[in-house]
Amino acid sequence: RVTQENLEPTLIVAKFMADASNRICMRWVNRDQSLPAGERSLVTHDGPWESTDAAHVEANLRVLLLRFYARKVAADDRESVADLAELFRTAADTAAPGLGARDGWLAVCIALMTDPEFILY
Repeated sequence: RVTQENLEPTLIVAKFMADASNRICMRWVNRDQSLPAGERSLVTHDGPWESTDAAHVEANLRVLLLRFYARKVAADDRESVADLAELFRTAADTAAPGLGARDGWLAVCIALMTDPEFILY
């Protein structure tokens, strides 16, 4: 008899992570915005926190993929960050004026925390 491990998160775990990510990510975004560049842990690029520049966003997504999934993404590998970059852009573009970066990073944070890869890491 062969046993196969179920690698899909259960509904209760997924619900817990969704609830937790909403609270944690909002706090993380709010705290990170108030810190100088050298002390930030969510938006770690050298540019201003409010930057929505594609190069800054993609560089920061590489840092977050390493932090969340221990996955190192090469600087020239745009494909590995394309989906998250698109999520960031969509959230930033549809945000209220002045809140683009905040909403973009909030969406990325929630997406990373609720991804089955993170839940099962």
